[in-house]
Amino acid sequence: MRFRELRPRFFKERLFSDPAWQMLLDLMENNLLEKEVSVSSLYIASGVPISTASRRLDDLEEARLVTRWDDPKDGRRQYVRVTAKAEQLITDYLMNLDKLLGDPKS
Repeated sequence: MRFRELRPRFFKERLFSDPAWQMLLDLMENNLLEKEVSVSSLYIASGVPISTASRRLDDLEEARLVTRWDDPKDGRRQYVRVTAKAEQLITDYLMNLDKLLGDPKS
């Protein structure tokens, strides 16, 4: 319960549906690994139908947590990554979560 209560301090509630969160975590992990992520791969990683994943990606983009661009070699493909804003929010969230785990009375 405390973990869920912590999330809205960093992210808007509507962005915190499980697919959006899963997509952000996947993008953050790939960002740390310096790997590019295609939109289609991200949709698959979300674990929900493509139409739902597409709406969540639009929400994340509208909130300026992700950016996407066309593949210059293949106009049918797009890539996506977290923004600096999202990196900071995710990092802050995880650091606070770590504190909460270290101090169960927090």
